[in-house]
Amino acid sequence: VWWASNDDLPAMIDSLVSYGVIHPDAHVAKYTLACLDATDADPDAERLYLAAAAHLHDWWRPVPFPDDPILP
Repeated sequence: VWWASNDDLPAMIDSLVSYGVIHPDAHVAKYTLACLDATDADPDAERLYLAAAAHLHDWWRPVPFPDDPILP
């Protein structure tokens, strides 16, 4: 997200929202929403907040959820 072009940013935001919505840990959804809300409050720091959400998602991706039918 930090180095993405302006043209690629909307697709990355969609990806962040999708992952935050389907993730079984509610903290991921809440943090993602907080980052998106922060971009509205401080548009000049949009990439910082989006990168923070992406970093959290990258941390969670390797964590297995064996009973979850959606995530691998």
